[in-house]
Amino acid sequence: MLFFSFTSNAQSKKERRLAKKIQKMSNPKWLKIQNTKASFIDNKNSYIAKNSFDARSQNNGRLNNKGRKNLMYDNVGINRNSNYDYDRIESRVIQIALFLPEITELEVQIEINCSEGYKDIQYLVIVEEDLRVLRSFNTQENFVRDIKVTDLNVFRKIELVHATLCK
Repeated sequence: MLFFSFTSNAQSKKERRLAKKIQKMSNPKWLKIQNTKASFIDNKNSYIAKNSFDARSQNNGRLNNKGRKNLMYDNVGINRNSNYDYDRIESRVIQIALFLPEITELEVQIEINCSEGYKDIQYLVIVEEDLRVLRSFNTQENFVRDIKVTDLNVFRKIELVHATLCK
């Protein structure tokens, strides 16, 4: 009897933690919402270097993957090998799709300071169909555990916008 109460107490603690994380994910401070449309700014200059071995190996795996192109930026030291990966923007798009089902359109303003001394701004628009597909591939529980699946169509949109930065 004592063992059972201990197990159920630990399990309810886990469930409470998961519920708290889900609640926090449902109300991101960086997101602006107007009716069913949402927007946020993705400032590439605010990214920090990934120093851990796991982060570098994950980035290298993404860059070696045939489905993902190598994005090179001359003077931006975001990652040790001066390459961008799309993890932050993918995560935010999937988070919005999963935790805010009322959103039907998402606009992302992507900013970067280019080497020629000017600031480039591009816009990424994710429509309702893309959000619906992301919702079908992912679950809130998996997202909280850092398990994400990006739709190829959404990824290509992200990739195309990044390809035009600083051009």
